[in-house]
Amino acid sequence: MGESQWWLYDLVVLSIAVLCIWNGVSGGIYRAVAGLAASIASCLLASILAAPAAEMAYDVFLQDRCQSIIAENLEQFDVTEDVRSYLNRNGVNLPYSDEEIAQMIRDAGEDDALANQAAGMLGMDAQQLKEQLGAAIQSAVGAHEGLLPEWAEKTITEAKSDTILDAASDTAAALFSNDYREAAAGLEESYVKPAVTSVLTVFAFAVSAFLIALLLRVILLVLPDGRNSVINQLLGGALGLVKTGIYLYLIVLLVSGIVSMQNGAYPFFSEGTINRTCIFRLLYDAFV
Repeated sequence: MGESQWWLYDLVVLSIAVLCIWNGVSGGIYRAVAGLAASIASCLLASILAAPAAEMAYDVFLQDRCQSIIAENLEQFDVTEDVRSYLNRNGVNLPYSDEEIAQMIRDAGEDDALANQAAGMLGMDAQQLKEQLGAAIQSAVGAHEGLLPEWAEKTITEAKSDTILDAASDTAAALFSNDYREAAAGLEESYVKPAVTSVLTVFAFAVSAFLIALLLRVILLVLPDGRNSVINQLLGGALGLVKTGIYLYLIVLLVSGIVSMQNGAYPFFSEGTINRTCIFRLLYDAFV
């Protein structure tokens, strides 16, 4: 399925609009109100469940694989030298061996007094030293295409995630001591996890909201339909239109998450295909 099937997006939009409005008209105001309440409730429940579900999915299915890929790639790139060069270019001269630098960073991370002492030897305070380490690692990562997993690179670039300063010291110490596994864990925590879990959260929210709404919808079938008057039917149709907006918003979030994650592997889920649509493109631009 490629760009030539762009019309499916608009077909989905029109189908959802017709079904929601028709159900509102045919079911009447009572079911329409109940259905709208169910949609709102499903969104609220999904917002509570999405972040924990996304983090759990990442930890179970992606974290170990990501760390292994980074550890393997670290052995191929001289990231440590890149970190040292960046620090030297920015006035942080380190006239010590890699082992001495690693030990100094570890000691500084464990003791505030030692951190200030180490930073003072370099003519700065502890916070500035940590920021310089974070910037050096970020520069080194950016200099090596392929260091991070390919499936995560686009997501990270779009998220524009910054290095987590709390992990910068441990990562730098691991790099200078050639502990690639520990360094990979630090890079994964600083770069990959924040960006990828943010996309997974959107995906989990959209899917869970849809499933919860479907379950509540089944429960609501026992309610009276309220088809007693034209007014009831018109009000039901109006609320059906509101439900249309909610469902389309969820679909746009889901498609946006897939576009960010799949990195061009599926042309159907791409900005190019979406830009060819008529109706869906307007919703995508408005919600994303």
